[in-house]
Amino acid sequence: MDIVNSVNDHYVQLSSIERGIIKALIYFDIFNHPLTKEELHLNLPEVAMPDEVDHAVSSLLSKQLIYQFNNFYLLNNDRKHVEARIKANKKGHAYQKMGARISKFISCFPYVRAVALSGSVSKGVVGNKGDIDYFIITEPGRLWVCRTLLIAFKKMFLFNSRKYFCLNYFVDHENMLLSEKNIFTATELVHLYPTVNNALLEKMILHNHWTKAYYPNRNGIVNSSIHSDHSCNSIIKRMGEWLLAGSLGDRLDDYFHKLTYRKWEKKFRSGQGADFEINFRSTKGVSKHHPLGFQFRVTDAYNEKISSFEGMYNTSLAS
Repeated sequence: MDIVNSVNDHYVQLSSIERGIIKALIYFDIFNHPLTKEELHLNLPEVAMPDEVDHAVSSLLSKQLIYQFNNFYLLNNDRKHVEARIKANKKGHAYQKMGARISKFISCFPYVRAVALSGSVSKGVVGNKGDIDYFIITEPGRLWVCRTLLIAFKKMFLFNSRKYFCLNYFVDHENMLLSEKNIFTATELVHLYPTVNNALLEKMILHNHWTKAYYPNRNGIVNSSIHSDHSCNSIIKRMGEWLLAGSLGDRLDDYFHKLTYRKWEKKFRSGQGADFEINFRSTKGVSKHHPLGFQFRVTDAYNEKISSFEGMYNTSLAS
């Protein structure tokens, strides 16, 4: 009997761990990203032991609700997604090494206190048009000075290329609790790949304890074993911070904050509507530059895929 017709005729009862596995696979399916069993456990939205995950995976395979190729699990019976991931992993690991080297350079700019890789490269995968995204923690009161110096370097010396130098998220170390508490933000946060000052990045993960609602089986940064020194302490960096330590630095930070926000308003607000303040969060302690509104696209796709799966297999994925 055809399995799809069969499950459409009868309600499919799933355990909480089985539901969690499917939801994890659905989320990463948005990016055509199959998961290993270890990754299933880490990305499971339910508390579970590894042997419980093993049992649930076997059950879902027997029901043909998920599929396995090599060491990867996915929702589609299509090997090409696994082959694509293996290829993207090779490029991703090369980009991680490159990003780690560039991070050391970034940390030599005034007021940089920690750096991590984010986006797809933090997960060890890079597609044909991938770039290297950086998450940067700065000194309080100097975020916009720090950001402006880095952006100026990119414009003058890299001809504004973002391929290896995409600076889209800054927070200072007094504003490490992120405002958007959803599956997209939680996923990006727990997958950060630390490259400079691992201890401060670990502190930020622990500070955002709300991510446990989405990833209860994670304890801190998975890549915490990576050697990650404190930020660069060069003479040029110390000199820059000394020159901008007083009222001049305060005025410059305020000026760059207002200047950048006005520029973004003029360029993007009309096309962003009510989402502008989220995609371009610009406070004294946070700078977020996401002109494509990626988190909304991802969360919308996730909800649509959940509904589609429930309708196709006559089941519920609600917790």
